[in-house]
Amino acid sequence: MPAIRLLSPCRFVSATIAGIRQQLRKLKLLTLGLFYNEHCDFFYATETCLNPAFWFVDNYVRHLGPIFVCVLISLVGAVVIIAYMIVIPYEIYQKSTPAICLYLTVGNWILVNTIFHYGKAWTTSPGHPPEGDLVVESVGVCKSCIAPKPPRTHHCRICGRCILQMDHHCPWLNQCVGHYNHRYFFFTMFYIWLGCLVIIIGMWPTFRDHYWSDSPVVAWCDLLYDQLFYAPMLCGGTGEVVRPLSKQMASEWSGGADGADDKTDTTDASTASLRSFGVRGISVHNAVLFEFFIGLAIVFGIGALMSWHALLITRGETSIEQHINSEMTKKSKREGRFYKNPYDFGPRQNWRIFLGLDVPGRTFWRHVLLPSAHLPSGDGLRWRSATYQFDDQPPPSLTVVTSVA
Repeated sequence: MPAIRLLSPCRFVSATIAGIRQQLRKLKLLTLGLFYNEHCDFFYATETCLNPAFWFVDNYVRHLGPIFVCVLISLVGAVVIIAYMIVIPYEIYQKSTPAICLYLTVGNWILVNTIFHYGKAWTTSPGHPPEGDLVVESVGVCKSCIAPKPPRTHHCRICGRCILQMDHHCPWLNQCVGHYNHRYFFFTMFYIWLGCLVIIIGMWPTFRDHYWSDSPVVAWCDLLYDQLFYAPMLCGGTGEVVRPLSKQMASEWSGGADGADDKTDTTDASTASLRSFGVRGISVHNAVLFEFFIGLAIVFGIGALMSWHALLITRGETSIEQHINSEMTKKSKREGRFYKNPYDFGPRQNWRIFLGLDVPGRTFWRHVLLPSAHLPSGDGLRWRSATYQFDDQPPPSLTVVTSVA
């Protein structure tokens, strides 16, 4: 009897633990039934976590687009105004007449091309599949539009429409970059980059005389105060600026004019080379520094973006297709096959197609170097392939894996 009494509490504890375990298993089963997905991987989980960001993009980027456009126009406009009102008048006294003529000719050519290509990229529709008409070639049905989707066409969640040969949605254009405005977009980047490069190279004497100067009057104001009607307005203000000292001034600052003790602590060399000055013409000084450093940032920033897009054009693919081709290459490699981008005709021909020079009668001088509104080759609905042409069947011995999505 005593043994039975001792075993009873143990049985009670065991039964309680078993009941708790059973409830935990039920809770686990319920949780997995609600949330478990056999096909969930790292990328799926990441996309799920980013859904709030996607929601923000879908609902607000479209409304922020006009703000981005105004910011870009204002920034480029400020750079151009400073160049014409401050930099060029000063550089006239620093360069020879032929150099100034060349500088102005190249600068105005770049400016005209920048305005033309940005205006066309902003106002030209990227192209959409026809609504209610027959699509000759289709690679599927858009889940959002519930309509046939031609090759190289993708749906933009921000625009809410399918875009022919979609590259990406550009907030600086407030629309997508696609078949009909891709060339305008690329040349907008190119001419902005080239213009800023020409500016920072051409304005180096101006930047040098304003950044490394010990004069209490800005060099521009000292030279042009009585020669330009708007100079008194720009040179009227005074302010404090931090400038690197010239070697002579730096030695005077750090030399100890009254015979200071050499054993006392001295100012760090990097600190001693920078001093605060009160100067007249602070607006001109700030404008020169703004022009140079903004131009320098654009040269590196847009230069990197432009180089990436140039690489994609060389490969005959868009930004979206680059991801598709990358995944197809990895998949084909695992299966022991070789994947080829079906729209890669080689670097030279890819650029000719992109520039529209594959159409007879078009020339590089007239349709690339000068503003041209010529249409790209093709209608964006049917595409030639590097493996077969229109209305032709691929050779039966072809073992190359291709994708037209």
